[in-house]
Amino acid sequence: LLGSIPFIKEISEIYSLNLSDEDFRDNSDDLSENRFLCSESFRSLVTSIRFLNLRDNSVNSILITSTNPSEGKTTITSLIAKTLADLGNKVILLDADLRRPSVHKFFKIDNLQGLSNLITDSNIAIEDVIVKTSISHLEIITAGICPPDPVYLLSSNRMEKILQNLKGMGYEYIIFDAPPSETLADADVLPQYANLSLFVVSLNKVEKNSVKRVINKLSNISNCQIGFVVNYLQEEDNLLNDYGYNYKYNNDIYKYYNTKNKREFTEDKNKEKEDF
Repeated sequence: LLGSIPFIKEISEIYSLNLSDEDFRDNSDDLSENRFLCSESFRSLVTSIRFLNLRDNSVNSILITSTNPSEGKTTITSLIAKTLADLGNKVILLDADLRRPSVHKFFKIDNLQGLSNLITDSNIAIEDVIVKTSISHLEIITAGICPPDPVYLLSSNRMEKILQNLKGMGYEYIIFDAPPSETLADADVLPQYANLSLFVVSLNKVEKNSVKRVINKLSNISNCQIGFVVNYLQEEDNLLNDYGYNYKYNNDIYKYYNTKNKREFTEDKNKEKEDF
């Protein structure tokens, strides 16, 4: 278990706003608190990933998938890529979900030409499909036009050559946004390109037995490490305690580290101790 993401409504909207971290720190409303909790959870997750020592010829390849659609996989993938880039790592994010691509929607860029075009057309160079973002150190290859047979493309020799070329272009992290894994074969061919499969498990949105089946399947087809990210964790959730993990979100941490509220928060806590 590498990290947990708090339940925050419209989490992607928080990052679509044209506001800096300083703007959010100066704001005392719920938006600031959500931004803080979200940022800290992803920094913690990325720190856990970096401590795994995934080095393979100085490039870390991370595949991110889930059991079912609508578990927040693409949002988590995009924010992991952003957080790694914010820490100074050169990152490229590939939208490998060729059936229902979403990375371009999150970053609000076009998807006219991308990975599928690069695989099928030898006249297209990698540089032609790489999109530079407004985030320093972060570049993206969108999915491109949806093909009739994604599995064939993703398992092709051309795909393997593309990955080899990317590893020679100075990227420290190559991140794949993969399709859901329970019923689609697409995600079965992608682990061969990664040294970490990061599995998003959304509480109350997926059955535990379904998760187990998918994990067993991934374990049998790849030797890469498998990590978990718990999504939609709410402050009152104690579900992870059943598995021996003491994960529970406490919004008090935001109040403590918010400069405006720190003194008031400390006084309240001291008073609680005195009353006790």
